[in-house]
Amino acid sequence: MLSQKEADELIELIKYLQQYNSVAIPSLGEKTQLIANSVEGEFIVDIRRGRIDVFQATFQTRYKKNIPLIRLDLEGPEHQNPDGMIIPCPHLHIYREGFDLKRAFPVETEAMGRCKT
Repeated sequence: MLSQKEADELIELIKYLQQYNSVAIPSLGEKTQLIANSVEGEFIVDIRRGRIDVFQATFQTRYKKNIPLIRLDLEGPEHQNPDGMIIPCPHLHIYREGFDLKRAFPVETEAMGRCKT
């Protein structure tokens, strides 16, 4: 488990994708992993697409293979935070000490509404 200070520092680090000139978004139901480097070591960027909904996608950054730091869910089910609050999609999960990625925050953007029209 990371302290909040450690997690915040890792999140703020500049990361560089390794050996990628461009990134292809995976097909429906598929996922891909990219490696990013920083002064603190390697990070993994997961990109996952839903199987049916063309707008469902998840982007996640992990440290040391098993420590998720940030996850963006663009479309999909609502998320229930530990305090019972329901957060609709799109939402962003940011590491919080003692909660990992169990808390989500709403992401509101005009562009998200345009995707479905």
